[in-house]
Amino acid sequence: MQEVITAEAKALATTAHSTLELVANLVITTDDQYESAASLLKEVKSQANKLEETRKGITRPMDEAKQKVMDFFRAPLDKLTKAESGIKSAILVYQRKKEEEQRKIEAERRRQQEEADRKRREEEAAALRAREEAEQKQREAEAAARKAEALKTAGNTGAAAAAEAAAKAKAMIAEESSVKADAAVDAATTLAPLDLMETPMPQRALPKVSGLSSRKVWKARVINANLVPRDFLMVDEKKLADFAKAMGETAKVDGVEFYSEEILSSRS
Repeated sequence: MQEVITAEAKALATTAHSTLELVANLVITTDDQYESAASLLKEVKSQANKLEETRKGITRPMDEAKQKVMDFFRAPLDKLTKAESGIKSAILVYQRKKEEEQRKIEAERRRQQEEADRKRREEEAAALRAREEAEQKQREAEAAARKAEALKTAGNTGAAAAAEAAAKAKAMIAEESSVKADAAVDAATTLAPLDLMETPMPQRALPKVSGLSSRKVWKARVINANLVPRDFLMVDEKKLADFAKAMGETAKVDGVEFYSEEILSSRS
């Protein structure tokens, strides 16, 4: 492999190392040392500029070649990225459609279960009312029979005959009520128990595709910044820095300390 680091670059790197060792323990105590340090600073800047130019002389052709490669591949890669995005969008739309269909199936199942439960309760209540009515009719028939027997025992044959006829009529009514009650109980028993939630449910599942999967990623969007809690807010430090530069020592903002730093510059 061709050597890309030139002899000149290696020499400059060695000089940089020596320069750092020279100033590692630099302390200025006199004006002469101050002036010497300023001259040395210019020399360091000059070395840095020369080293940077040497680096660029090596990397610039590489950067230009890389840029040409990047420019060549950028457009087709962008087209494929857009194609991928379009396919994913269509797949997600279809997934949401299938999920909505499944939700409708489950909602209809719940509706049917609620309707079945309602009908069962109504049939059970009707059976209970029919049984109570049949028992009441039976009590009335028994009372009428006792009354007819009492009249017969008392020798009141005319009234006894009429009472017996009334008792028989009530007995027939009681029998009919009992039959209706039995039918109501049978109807209620036929409906119970019924649990649609335990029966197999039609599925609208997506086909299994190797290498394809999806997951839900929760995100957030601000709809009213004034209602966002302070814990989720961030100080705009760039805006504060710009404000400090513009206002100088007169800058004042609650909760912020403004201060100055000396920055030394030197030309090579």
